[in-house]
Amino acid sequence: MKGQRVVWPSRAKVEIEEFEFPSLGDNEILVATECSLISPGTERAFLLGLPNAQGRYPSYPGYSNIGVVIDSGRDVDGYKIGDRVVSSKGHTSHFVATPDSLLKVTEATLSSEEGVFFNLCTIAMQGVRKAKIELGEPVLVLGGGLI
Repeated sequence: MKGQRVVWPSRAKVEIEEFEFPSLGDNEILVATECSLISPGTERAFLLGLPNAQGRYPSYPGYSNIGVVIDSGRDVDGYKIGDRVVSSKGHTSHFVATPDSLLKVTEATLSSEEGVFFNLCTIAMQGVRKAKIELGEPVLVLGGGLI
């Protein structure tokens, strides 16, 4: 089977490329993406080669993805076809992952467009943890950014 994914072949260049699905291992899951989240800060900086985000090309961007399990290896426990999962995979139509790299979405009313923000929530929580803010403590939030 073939899928499609976003690739940055070189600085400031974006393409969609086709790829063959890899063979599914005994402890791997095949996921069809419902939605992926574009990070206008990190991904834009990397794409444009800005000093704060240098990298290598070609690059496959993205780090926040939500999808549905469509196949699994024979040794996979805890996931079944039809389960919704979130991952740190990129902008790709399908991907293969191990169960320990996925989180199952159990809230049936959570839309994919909302659920895909999970990774940005974890980034925001890092600041809360590092500041050692406790429940009920007053805080001041400056800025109107997403994180």
